[in-house]
Amino acid sequence: MVHLLAATWFTIVSVAAAHSPSYLYKFDAANAAGVDGSIHVKYTGEDSSTATITAALDFSRVDQAKVAAFDGNCTETVTSYKWHIHTKWSSNPLVCEKGDLSGKFGAFNLDQDSTVSAEWTDEHYPLPAENTATWSIVLHAVCGKETPRIACAVGQVEHKYEHSLLPRRSHALCSALPRVFSTSTNALDVVYRKLLELGESDAFHVTEAQSTAVNMATLGYSIFLHLPTGAGKSLAFQAPALLTSADKTTLVVSPLIALMHDQVAALKRKGVNAIQVSGNERNRSVPLTQLLAGQRLVYTTPEFLQMNMEMRNWLRAAGREERLARIVLDEAHCVLEWGNTFRPSYLQLSQWKTQYFNDVPITLATASVSDEDIARLAELFHVELLRAVPEDKEGRNTVATRHRHMALVQQVTDRKNLRMEVVRKTSEAAQWIANKVGKATTIVYCMTRKEAEDTCLALVRVGCHAGVYHGGLPRKRREFVRKQWMMGQLTIICATSAFGMGIDRSDVRFVVHHSIPLSLSAYSQQIGRSGRDGKPAVCVLLYSEADKGRADTLTTERLDFDSTGSGVISNGSSRGELEEVAAFCEMTTGCRKELLYSHFGFRFESSRCVRNCNCGEELEVAAEHCHDNENHNEENSIRNMGDEEDGVSKGTIEYQYQRILAESKRLKLPKREALSRRLIRDILEAAPTSEEEMASMRGIGQAKAARYFRLFRFD
Repeated sequence: MVHLLAATWFTIVSVAAAHSPSYLYKFDAANAAGVDGSIHVKYTGEDSSTATITAALDFSRVDQAKVAAFDGNCTETVTSYKWHIHTKWSSNPLVCEKGDLSGKFGAFNLDQDSTVSAEWTDEHYPLPAENTATWSIVLHAVCGKETPRIACAVGQVEHKYEHSLLPRRSHALCSALPRVFSTSTNALDVVYRKLLELGESDAFHVTEAQSTAVNMATLGYSIFLHLPTGAGKSLAFQAPALLTSADKTTLVVSPLIALMHDQVAALKRKGVNAIQVSGNERNRSVPLTQLLAGQRLVYTTPEFLQMNMEMRNWLRAAGREERLARIVLDEAHCVLEWGNTFRPSYLQLSQWKTQYFNDVPITLATASVSDEDIARLAELFHVELLRAVPEDKEGRNTVATRHRHMALVQQVTDRKNLRMEVVRKTSEAAQWIANKVGKATTIVYCMTRKEAEDTCLALVRVGCHAGVYHGGLPRKRREFVRKQWMMGQLTIICATSAFGMGIDRSDVRFVVHHSIPLSLSAYSQQIGRSGRDGKPAVCVLLYSEADKGRADTLTTERLDFDSTGSGVISNGSSRGELEEVAAFCEMTTGCRKELLYSHFGFRFESSRCVRNCNCGEELEVAAEHCHDNENHNEENSIRNMGDEEDGVSKGTIEYQYQRILAESKRLKLPKREALSRRLIRDILEAAPTSEEEMASMRGIGQAKAARYFRLFRFD
């Protein structure tokens, strides 16, 4: 029976309560781990007029952590249940209620095998004429005040269908949206492997947020993708583009030309038809319509989209002919924010989209946005914001109308290697930062441009290699400072929130907030730039009541209006959000991580808090995590990551690494063909005098030596 499932298009839906993790069971023949079970369908009677469905679930192999994810009342006995049976051959589902399981049917116990069943006859619910129609079963297990829903889907009606069950837990870091499978698993796997550049046998990991976004998009919903830096936003909108029919195009609008260039180059290398059209770089001798023909993803800037008539005409034609699959707005916070990241052309896109492409689903992607602004953006684009898929009892929520509903997919920065600290700010802040970070790669976030400049000057005076970055500097100056920091020539960059979009450096050891951030959303996004290589990193917030007063004034006064005067443009925070940050800083008991999670509507597992974040004694965890008496030593190790190791500095290694990456991109090679930082360190230490000598080194080989030897200088 396994082969039938592989060829079947099926859907599974489970909607959890707002803060209640739940389990979702998916049929999977290849990997039945944790929970075993079976579904049996048996027809009785001469004319098969009665069907009996029996589900048997074995929870004995569930480990304690997974069992604990149920509501506390669920860990012993589920007290009642009911089946919802849906089929394609009838519009209304049948509900079979069997009452108390502890009576006739026995207890549904998580620690042992349990069997429950439901029956119906054709006088209540007509059976299909042929046994090839699809159907699904949903079991609602009532546990105290909570009602986790266990959803099971079966492909084709058979006299007996038996299959293993695999548990799928609603991830604690994802919103309360369901785990929805809208297309075949095989098709998803092919797309994921293509985008991740993996072979058929290579294992891969897609986060719960990415999976939810991809599957909701393929169902036709609009998506609000609020993920931290490095969480894979591009995969979440590129995968749905490849799952649509080949004659449809996904439009990606981004303010970052360099980032667009990198993404398009990577897609082409993976064999995906993609193109960037953003101005002077395109060949004007070739008509734009010819360039865009057959492209699965088209990247452009908001300015080019608004200024280029040829581009607008092509898009309108694509919309009329239903060739436009989706519109993606990357860095969507630019629609609302004041300052350097505010793009007036982005704001006009909302009116343009509503006027010409009202029936096309949209994806808004950003790492930096407040809850208030999420609601504002949904209003601007005339979509209804969803935190769970609505019930559709009357069949109104069809594919044709799903684009009007925007599914919110969020994720908190959640890496065990990050330690969060809040420190009382003093007049000696610059010296304190210098002592704290040493030569480690550091970002210092400041509230205003003047504060960024003053902080940079103070750090330079105490001997730090620091630079300043903010929206008031000329573009060439900003780019020069950014490149210096990326190559390790500057260890500290003092910046406003303008610094962040398109920054891709994994070895940031410290993120310091010189002043109070304006919202917890901004704080979460900014600390997410540290420790992306998995090594220990520290996030320090310097707090003072005076800074809170300045921030309150800034929040009140920094209001702007759009060109039509129709509404207020957000400065990225509200007074209420500022009070949340102040409470985060001033709390003396409890866990700051838990407060950060609850801000986004997530339940925090205390077992994940293995660093100092104001929650008392640390847990007994693996050796690589620090304990109270090891904090000083770990800070020294983090701080010294910028020092020289065996004569080679981290800055020199990073500089060479960036050069190697640039050369790999120029040669259109996959990232795995570049040299790792470890190999670069080995080469710098060995200082080979020829290609042959370099090729003989472990892990290099002739091809890489021929490609990269000239980039090293050993004279």
